[in-house]
Amino acid sequence: MFEDKSVAGPATHVLIVGVGDYPHLPGGASEVKARFDDGMKQLSSPPASARAFADWVISHLSSPVRPLATVELLLSEPNLAYSPPARGGRKAPDAVAGPAAVQAISDAALRWKARGDAEPGSLLIFYFCGHGFSKGTDFALVASDFGGNAGLPMLGLIDLPRFLAGMIDCGSTDQCYFIDACRTATGSLIEMNNYQGNTLVQKLGAVTPGVAQCVYYSTLGGTRAHGRKGRPSFFTQALLKALAGVAASNDDGDWRVKTARLFEALAHLMLNFPAPGRKVQSPQSGSQVQFELHRIQGDPELPFLVGFAEHAGPRPPSAISSILFRQAGADVSAYPATVPPLPRPCDWRPDVFETWLSAGETEMVLSRADGDVAIERHSLQPPGKTLKGK
Repeated sequence: MFEDKSVAGPATHVLIVGVGDYPHLPGGASEVKARFDDGMKQLSSPPASARAFADWVISHLSSPVRPLATVELLLSEPNLAYSPPARGGRKAPDAVAGPAAVQAISDAALRWKARGDAEPGSLLIFYFCGHGFSKGTDFALVASDFGGNAGLPMLGLIDLPRFLAGMIDCGSTDQCYFIDACRTATGSLIEMNNYQGNTLVQKLGAVTPGVAQCVYYSTLGGTRAHGRKGRPSFFTQALLKALAGVAASNDDGDWRVKTARLFEALAHLMLNFPAPGRKVQSPQSGSQVQFELHRIQGDPELPFLVGFAEHAGPRPPSAISSILFRQAGADVSAYPATVPPLPRPCDWRPDVFETWLSAGETEMVLSRADGDVAIERHSLQPPGKTLKGK
């Protein structure tokens, strides 16, 4: 989807996979049906999630020490479609590699690893969204052609732990993996005598000294991941907000997103912004090492939430008449909305006021129906601020 051949030296290489169309699962177009489906059906969120992640990477990912060089995308959906955004005047043709069958994913992973071998010091990012299932510590990702071979009923699985093991001899040590898939237990892996699928790549040499693999799972082991029909998943939405600034720190002078802060931001967003009508989905980190992913231009956008003791519902408490936020002496956000509207919206969710503001000193003015006005000053810093019991 994107290639900048002018980049010389260490670079960033991204491989993205979004699998929603499974021809051999219930609801799929093929007459050949999977012997084991474990309740898996067609999905519409993973292709939308993969496109959203690709959009953000191509449009925003920034690193002066490891510029973006390649983005490869594989999608599986009934009607393949993706129009990549422009970056620096470079716009790829509107073409998508698909379907996201296991061999196509393996071929792409081998190219991705080769790019890391060619220029040590590069950053490698892998993103997968689609079906997944587990047995203990084993974890299989499901490619689009799963179930298409009656004699090899588990063909189409990707063995994630062994894929990670196959990357430990790569010349580029900094590797980041985002896995947005269910991790529920299944009898199929037990049935197939511990076969978890294709490893995508294989370890061919000695372990590269200093190899650092950061792995982020969208949910805990044994639990489901969630999304909304035709829209990016809840984990991917949180991931994009985290990368855009909620995971940033300015310890180095400018705002940078590093891997250790990223998990904190993901957990904060998924705890405080749960899926409507669902329980909180908790992300998990398989390993944590520290390296830089992204640098932000300007100040990051951060959530500011204000809740009230023992109150939740479609409307704010009747005792509250308005809430106003100021930064640098200017009104920036308010509820109810003003005329003309302020630059940042402020909405009432079923339990809190929610607004997104730039990092920095913030003044909150809370007006009550009895005429009382409370003014508070807060330093808004990543991952954001949550005030409850006001």
